[in-house]
Amino acid sequence: MNEATIFMQKLDSLIATRDITYKELERKLGIANGYFGKLRNRKTLPTIAKIDTIADYFHVTRDFFIGTETPTGTGYKIPLLGRVAAGIPIEATENVIGDEEIPQKLAESGEFFALLIKGDSMSPDIQNGDKIIVRQQPEVESGQIAVVLINGNDAVCKEFKKLDNGIMLISRNPNYSPMVFTPEEIEKTPVRIIGRVIEIRREL
Repeated sequence: MNEATIFMQKLDSLIATRDITYKELERKLGIANGYFGKLRNRKTLPTIAKIDTIADYFHVTRDFFIGTETPTGTGYKIPLLGRVAAGIPIEATENVIGDEEIPQKLAESGEFFALLIKGDSMSPDIQNGDKIIVRQQPEVESGQIAVVLINGNDAVCKEFKKLDNGIMLISRNPNYSPMVFTPEEIEKTPVRIIGRVIEIRREL
């Protein structure tokens, strides 16, 4: 697998966690329309200047895209968890199965943890065995991917959508039905957002 293909796979993983399309990213960064499609077809890397611009937008480093390691160089280590459950602190040692590294710049923007994905409900975007980087926060916007605790059980990773009367948690795998909760059910069940997924890491 060449560097250009690896670059696009890593960019795909970041795009999958944002409420943004490639077309919107091109517009936000002032890049020509269709630029990323041409990169994918020609299997060429962007210039270093463009890589830096893209990396800065996603709060990662240049090495994330073109380094030999998925973790980003001289960064900050966060716990990799096997599970997140109600009543158990996120940092509880019995849940920690390793660690992941994020850029120092990103680490300064909040509290983070990594979670090992089990199951295929978010496939193909997030697959069994992937690791997700999660910023701890109690709210997310519609279209963003969140880690959510339901009924005190292990947390689930789903696309969040706000409804006029409640919320919907959506799987990317069409074999799984959406989960819909009214405001009353959110309180009684309960349903609680733990954080927002900002990056997907996959063994290449």
